[in-house]
Amino acid sequence: MKNIITLVLMTFFTMQFVNVNAQSIPNNKKSTKKKVNTQHKKIYWFSDKEFTTDRPVSTNPEEGGRDVLIINKNKTGSINQGDIIYSLNWEVKGNYIYFTSEQLSRKLKFLIQKNNLVDEYGIKWFDKNKVKQPTITVGNALSLTNTQWIIEQFYTPEVAVKIKNCIITIDADQKTFIGSDGCNTLNGKVLIEKIGIKFNNVVSTKMACEFMEQGHIFVTNLNNCNNYKIVGAELFLYKDETLLMTLESYR
Repeated sequence: MKNIITLVLMTFFTMQFVNVNAQSIPNNKKSTKKKVNTQHKKIYWFSDKEFTTDRPVSTNPEEGGRDVLIINKNKTGSINQGDIIYSLNWEVKGNYIYFTSEQLSRKLKFLIQKNNLVDEYGIKWFDKNKVKQPTITVGNALSLTNTQWIIEQFYTPEVAVKIKNCIITIDADQKTFIGSDGCNTLNGKVLIEKIGIKFNNVVSTKMACEFMEQGHIFVTNLNNCNNYKIVGAELFLYKDETLLMTLESYR
């Protein structure tokens, strides 16, 4: 009996010694627990939104309505210009968002601001749900008409304005314009639709004067332009996306 008690006590103390030593041995086995990736993709305030401008649009349904820029979270999007829709891909670099498309020959560049985007022509694009939508009737372009516009700068070709003497005034009711190229008087027909503009049947007197080259550039740009925008007191005339010249209000 004494031997049995001694054996039990020895077994008990041996087990306690093993447990203590087992706890003191460091566990070098690497943890198999996966690390949680806490880095999330950056979410931009302008993603999953539709943008448009607050420029007046025509009431004519054939004009296609307001231009709309759609930006999706998956870095795709589209821009609707009238009846034409371009599919886009986008990326952000610094303070700018760039759009590319197989349907366009160049990148579209927008400055990212707090509550809007600004395109390369200085036009602000707002959240479509927050922008007011004024309209104009075909043939009436608000401050474009009945204002005297005088040359400010040539961009195509890029030459300096030697003297500010090229002027036009548009009569919305008669759909005509009158003006001067700095030497000869000008007149003709004008067609205004949405943001499009076209000067037709431009005629002038035939006097010879100084600065004839400047007058020739002015008339050529009038004949070539097909769209416009007004920012403050400045009139920008374009051929498609190419800026031809700017004029300023003289009234």
